[in-house]
Amino acid sequence: MYPNSLPYFHVDALRERFFDHLAKAVVRDSLDAETQHWLSAVLQPERDALPGAVNELRVDCLSAISTAGEVITLTASLLLSRSTHTPVFFYQPLIGLLRFENRSQLKDYLIEQLGSGRCGPLLHYASQHERQTVARGVETVQVTLLDGPVFIAQMLAIAPRLALALNELGTLLHNQPAADSLWEAALANTPATATLTHKRLSAARYCSQQLRQYWNTTGSGDSTPAQQLTRLMRERLRQVIIQQAWAAALSAAQQAQLLAWLDEQAGAELHAWHLTVTTLDGDSQMLEGLLVLASVDASGPLFSYCAARGLQQHASRRALLSALADPLQRERWLTLVSPSRQAHLRSLRINALRLDRLTTPSLDSWTGQLLRAQQRDIETQTSLQDTPDAYQACRQALAIGSQLAPDPSLLGNLPALAQPGPGSLAQREGAVRAGSASLDDLHVYLSTLATRIEVLEGMSPDLATVTTTALDQAFAALLDNTLAVSQLVTFQGTDRQHPSSLAERVWQRLSATEGEGPWQIVGPTVAEQPVALPALHPMLVAQCISQVASASREALAVALQQHQRHLGTYCQHLWQLALGIEYRLVEHDNTLPRLARELISAALFPSSTHAWPALACVSSLTSGPAQTPCC
Repeated sequence: MYPNSLPYFHVDALRERFFDHLAKAVVRDSLDAETQHWLSAVLQPERDALPGAVNELRVDCLSAISTAGEVITLTASLLLSRSTHTPVFFYQPLIGLLRFENRSQLKDYLIEQLGSGRCGPLLHYASQHERQTVARGVETVQVTLLDGPVFIAQMLAIAPRLALALNELGTLLHNQPAADSLWEAALANTPATATLTHKRLSAARYCSQQLRQYWNTTGSGDSTPAQQLTRLMRERLRQVIIQQAWAAALSAAQQAQLLAWLDEQAGAELHAWHLTVTTLDGDSQMLEGLLVLASVDASGPLFSYCAARGLQQHASRRALLSALADPLQRERWLTLVSPSRQAHLRSLRINALRLDRLTTPSLDSWTGQLLRAQQRDIETQTSLQDTPDAYQACRQALAIGSQLAPDPSLLGNLPALAQPGPGSLAQREGAVRAGSASLDDLHVYLSTLATRIEVLEGMSPDLATVTTTALDQAFAALLDNTLAVSQLVTFQGTDRQHPSSLAERVWQRLSATEGEGPWQIVGPTVAEQPVALPALHPMLVAQCISQVASASREALAVALQQHQRHLGTYCQHLWQLALGIEYRLVEHDNTLPRLARELISAALFPSSTHAWPALACVSSLTSGPAQTPCC
């Protein structure tokens, strides 16, 4: 298969890209034939077997050493040198092939780039922690001899870094205030004497403020979550641009234009815009998840980018409008807005669009716009008096993963939750306490409560769910939405009767029951022929499985802890509500003596004027509402 159809970090694509970069360097630096030959030979797998290879041909990986002595790997960056010549070459697939007069000049260049704060592709694959370490200062650069095939080493270094970026994005979203505790805290922070309408508005403003505080407060590192989000979006855009240019979907000039804008170069021809669609009736909808790149007056051809559809070219504004207005394509655009506004976007009869230029730095402005829209959304939706479940309104506003990732399931941060949410249960508790719920309502509540905990307990994460999420992240860049991990199977040796899924491969690795001998990976069958999988290099697949297996136990422990925290919050409200309803039903029947009713009331609803140390009710996470608390 032609390398241009492969991911840009596949071994065959990397080899082809290097020789493309070499051809450009020959023209730019006027390299002689002997240097060209040397550079071509140094990257051959058999280079170490060449005469005098140890002394004449050398490939080194590069790392930066911080002022605190920490080592930061400059992923995919290489030093090409030979002992008989002073000039050296630096190579990185996203930067190209650069010539330096000597090692000292290259070292000074790298330290200057790392200290500039605008490292661009040099730190494209670095983690947030590594970037923070570099920002505090770099002392020097060290080299490590690279043995074996260079392109395979680069492939195996790049792929896990792409999965790491998805994991970091998922962590950012997961660390948002939890929907259950957010709405509960919002209600607790409203004045007790306020009217119902005022309480709702006050709680809605509280939710918005908490989100704003989360995204704009510096944590343990040197940057805010909003700044980290911008960095991750910049990396994602760079990867998309490089991949499309490699696949010949972008010309060299278009690639240069896009990268100049992305790196905020002076005189960049492209400018960023946000888009609002309108109707003849004056209705409108801002598509905060869509980034438009166009000329200074937004005339002529333009680009649009969104997480679900990637980078697309449009001949004109009219062509983009036509795509947005087409009812047959509307479902594909819904992820541009939050879940609570998708029904509105679906119903619009779009006839025009408006472009408004983003302020510079424009990528920061775009992510800031996304987050401000989220804050407006949570405040608007939770303040509505007819919102049936404010907890779910919070959860919908928090679910911005569809606007940031090609597939939100890759983030693994928002599992499905049982209904209703803890926040809405807190509201129902209030109705029970106040005696405002009707007897029929109480019967309905009680009849459904028994199944709620069972549903939530049945949703507990297990090794299968954790493994699936990890495999999705590991293979996301390789499959690029063309296939699902679940569609892939493996066979051991010549045994075609007992296929194993990739998840089963991971579990075999964990239990040390993996079969011996070579195995191969096979895709789904179409027209009685298996789908070709050229992007899945065997060594890359083996690395992904090994890394997922290594992280599975810790990932499962984290997932279980998160689930137990949510389950504990849910059960606390559920148990309290069940007891309250039980007491109210008994009160209606008037079958209990007054002293018994007072005792139950004191246990369920203790006041500040009464201390009931002996009436503490302790329920485990698996307690059911039919049990009687010990008093």
